[in-house]
Amino acid sequence: RPSAEREFVELLATGNAQARCYALVALHRLNPNAYTTRVRQFEHDQTDVSLIGGCIVTHEPMSSVVVNISSGRYDSYLKRK
Repeated sequence: RPSAEREFVELLATGNAQARCYALVALHRLNPNAYTTRVRQFEHDQTDVSLIGGCIVTHEPMSSVVVNISSGRYDSYLKRK
């Protein structure tokens, strides 16, 4: 929807660590320039992020998740859209 990018930017400020990761993935897809600007604040963030792959739950620092997002390593379902 037209407000999606604005809403994801707002989520970066208000969401928990997992929500911020989702917002970064969305910005990576919707507006790579906005992503590049916004991601900088998370590149050294050591906040614990819970990740789920299949039935396995793991934890990584936000900075590690950001590296994966920047490299395009996230849910392959999103890449087909």
